[in-house]
Amino acid sequence: QIYTFCPCDKVTLGMYTLGKFNKFIDDGNGMSFTKGDRADCDANHKVRRTAKVYFVCASENGIISASEPDMCSFRITFGTPIACTAGAVAAQQKQTEKVLRYYESQRGQS
Repeated sequence: QIYTFCPCDKVTLGMYTLGKFNKFIDDGNGMSFTKGDRADCDANHKVRRTAKVYFVCASENGIISASEPDMCSFRITFGTPIACTAGAVAAQQKQTEKVLRYYESQRGQS
């Protein structure tokens, strides 16, 4: 099944709504979604699905990982350039330069 994330709207998994936007969390680095579908969460269909989406620095928008740590409670990691702070970008650039230097040094040894 495919997860879909519509910022400030809803999160779905296949035909199920995991939640509708409730509020920003984690100092604005995530979103909370509540009042999702009830089916299959408990015997009386009273528990509703919920989801929390956390943003991480990435070059493109997209879901990086998704899990269900508790029944009907989902955690999604969403990569986006918007989450890249100056510090995160500098750290990624240093790591990229380090990898490039390594490959250049290996090329010289061949």
